[in-house]
Amino acid sequence: MIALPAVEYRVTQKDGANYLTLKIPADHWQALQYELASIKGTQVSVKVAKPFKPRTTGEKSQNSHAWGHCTQIARALGMELYEIEYIAKVRAIKRGYPVSTHLGIPIPKSQADISTEECAALIEEYHMIASENDVILVETEPEIKAQPEGHYKPWHWRTDDEKKASDPQRFDDEKNLAIY
Repeated sequence: MIALPAVEYRVTQKDGANYLTLKIPADHWQALQYELASIKGTQVSVKVAKPFKPRTTGEKSQNSHAWGHCTQIARALGMELYEIEYIAKVRAIKRGYPVSTHLGIPIPKSQADISTEECAALIEEYHMIASENDVILVETEPEIKAQPEGHYKPWHWRTDDEKKASDPQRFDDEKNLAIY
């Protein structure tokens, strides 16, 4: 199977039939020819979708923004990056984060395959997770570099006094559960 990037198309009609013509970029033509040569017969399956703008990559990009937040949250909560990433993606599904279905189970797509809008939904979910867990996210590289290692102290590493000062309600709820 081969997936083409956004391509120009034209629809024409001749002798009562409809034709779809695609303008294939030169750098994809050889791969397409190879794929067509492996097919027996003259029919192919085609999936047509609106092209999307891929998320940005590189320094100061959406991708860096998302991974920076993921890293900060994982450090602060004492969790693995992949755990925070998966949790954020699952939560972002309600915001439009794309999924594919495998064995009847929706699986969030890789960040490599998402649009700018979908990446924005993921970043917003990182903001929500940070807010819910008292993690102060740093948005710029100079701010991140200025923070000492261990700047964030996970909830379970804090003393009772630190917990009470940062979130009295959560502290009380936790203590009430401890009596049972």
